[in-house]
Amino acid sequence: MIDAQLIIVLFLIVGLITGMFSALFGIGGGVIIVPLLYRYFSNLDLPDRLQMHVAVATSLLTMLLITSNSIYWHYKKGDILIPELKKMLPWVAVGAFVGSMLGSRIGVIVLHDLLVTVLLGAIILKVLKIDFFKNYSMHDFIHPTFTHNAVVCSLVGFISVLIGVGGSIMTVPYLRNAKMPMLNATSLSVSLVPAVSLFGTLGYMFAIKSTIALPSSCWGYVYMPAFICISLGAVLGAPIGIRLAHVLSDRVIASSYVVLLLVLLVSAIY
Repeated sequence: MIDAQLIIVLFLIVGLITGMFSALFGIGGGVIIVPLLYRYFSNLDLPDRLQMHVAVATSLLTMLLITSNSIYWHYKKGDILIPELKKMLPWVAVGAFVGSMLGSRIGVIVLHDLLVTVLLGAIILKVLKIDFFKNYSMHDFIHPTFTHNAVVCSLVGFISVLIGVGGSIMTVPYLRNAKMPMLNATSLSVSLVPAVSLFGTLGYMFAIKSTIALPSSCWGYVYMPAFICISLGAVLGAPIGIRLAHVLSDRVIASSYVVLLLVLLVSAIY
């Protein structure tokens, strides 16, 4: 058994990195947190059938605090396109609500395979779509239609809740396909995460469960030690990510984002 103090330090480091990447890449943090917690829970006295559910639920609640910090810093810098946010947010919320009703009823293997599939699909689409790596300005941006926003954002909310991620791995390529600058695409993506996090957390926390099967440190399906430590670390990481986002070019951020997804894919598989 790993020492408890070491676990706390590791969770804080994970939070620091997640907070930085949240601000830099627009991710909610779930693509980092879920694979790591899933691996960690496999070493605990936690039934196999609950490990992925606890990882997803903990990730969703943690993302609420992580992204709130990132959103605050992006808003101060004027990076968030509020008109576009208003068009996308309601549909993400609708999809997240539907997903939260189904999440706790889906098997752990299905959830894990869905996470791997989404990561792999996101990487393939980004690599094949050469335009993803171009430098854009807001003069290049093509506003998505009402129908496109409704369909894409609803699916983003639905899938994100099921696998415990913020949806950036889907919304960033969607916005980049519309030729939005990477800085604005990531800040807009992270601003959509609270809708996913809120509905998903409520769905998992109040889901019917066996109180005997879960550790006393769990609140619903949420593993509180990880939630607290990762959230604290993220508060320190977000300002670092904001500074990097304003220094690095579109191409560098986009390329680094794909590298991050490759690392996370390998982690989720193995």
